[in-house]
Amino acid sequence: MRRPSHFRTALVVVLAFLAGGAVGRLSPLVLRPPLVLGQDAAPPGVDAAARSWLEREPQPFIDIRPRNGMADILLILYPGGLVRPQAYEWLGKALAARGVQTVIPVFPLDLAVLGANRAEGLIARFGPGKRVVIAGHSLGGVMAAQYAARHPAQLSGLILLAAYPAENVDLRAAGWTVCPRTPPSRSCPVPSMPFSGGMARKGTTVSRP
Repeated sequence: MRRPSHFRTALVVVLAFLAGGAVGRLSPLVLRPPLVLGQDAAPPGVDAAARSWLEREPQPFIDIRPRNGMADILLILYPGGLVRPQAYEWLGKALAARGVQTVIPVFPLDLAVLGANRAEGLIARFGPGKRVVIAGHSLGGVMAAQYAARHPAQLSGLILLAAYPAENVDLRAAGWTVCPRTPPSRSCPVPSMPFSGGMARKGTTVSRP
């Protein structure tokens, strides 16, 4: 028995509605906003002390350095989930004035979980001669903690910004010491990271003895 044509029409309308809703929900995830540097205001005076640019090979990242080229700390910063990496450019510029080179990887779909080991190549490229600290915000912090637990010998410190390790990640077993504050001490000799923003005040610093 053939179904009435109005039933098929209604079915097509419902399927089209569902497909449209799915596209509407997924498009912000798949179609990410453009990556444009210099969008956010930096603390007064730091622009003159820093320079930043976007590199695309072999995988894209933002590189922020002291303008005089003298950096003794390398900070690799994993952005939060669905947060465009340029949102942290102001922080890298502020740190550049204190001798910190900040490298911010650009992850597929802005999800650090899709490239948790990006730090490895960046450390090999920029880390020699510097103390290396990895940091992450939110989901990026989860992935940064995972990397720190698996590669403790490569790092001097770990900073979690509004983040915490996954349940299956044991930082203490990897030899890390939890520090309640960023200034170094005998138990937490990691170099002090001079953050000046609200995110940093909520951060947890973890160092290696």
